[in-house]
Amino acid sequence: MAVLRTMQGVLVFSMSLGLSACFLQPATKTDETPPATKPTTQAVSTSKVRRPARSQDPRPLSVAVLDPQNLVEARSRHRQSLVTADNDALVGGDVGYYMDIQEARLLQLLANGGITIKREGNNITLSVPGGSMFGSNSFFLRSNMKQLLAPIADVLVEYEKTQVAIYGHTDDVGEENYNQQLSEKRAMSVARFLVDAGVTQRRIAVVGYGELQPIATNTTLEGRKTNRRVELQLVPVTQ
Repeated sequence: MAVLRTMQGVLVFSMSLGLSACFLQPATKTDETPPATKPTTQAVSTSKVRRPARSQDPRPLSVAVLDPQNLVEARSRHRQSLVTADNDALVGGDVGYYMDIQEARLLQLLANGGITIKREGNNITLSVPGGSMFGSNSFFLRSNMKQLLAPIADVLVEYEKTQVAIYGHTDDVGEENYNQQLSEKRAMSVARFLVDAGVTQRRIAVVGYGELQPIATNTTLEGRKTNRRVELQLVPVTQ
């Protein structure tokens, strides 16, 4: 019995030493044990943090912006630059035929869309209803207009030997200078839609007319809606 008690005492003493050693030895760092840190006043770098894009800022386009006061000459220079770039302009009888089939295609696709198609010589002008296109004091295309413009974009992609001049207009509410800028932004909104649909940017020229060319009275709500419009003129690129 005395020997048994002695052995038990030794065993208990050994276990006590082992437990003490576990508590007294320094801790070992592992992947699961984060290192101790000290407070620091150093600024944290945010250079790699992606900032959200501002959806209200439309991206810029590389399209020609023409002066309405000198439009004939400016449009001619732009069209001539397309001849130089493409080196594949229309000549002779090809011009009229090319615009004939393009007009027929537009008439087929836009028969019930409310867009007016007018042919003058070899130039085709498309007048898009203003009231359904933009809200008052806005240059953002309404969703229904995107569906209406889609067939036009398809034709422009197919018949690429044309200059696409886009004219923006406003009503006369507000300052004249502000309306001038607004009309240019409206034309640019249409240009952006066409480019997204595949039309080459360098074919496009935009012109802002502001309130200078009304086609209806500005004294009524309906008349002002009519004046908030965009026109597209397709002009053949010739040598």
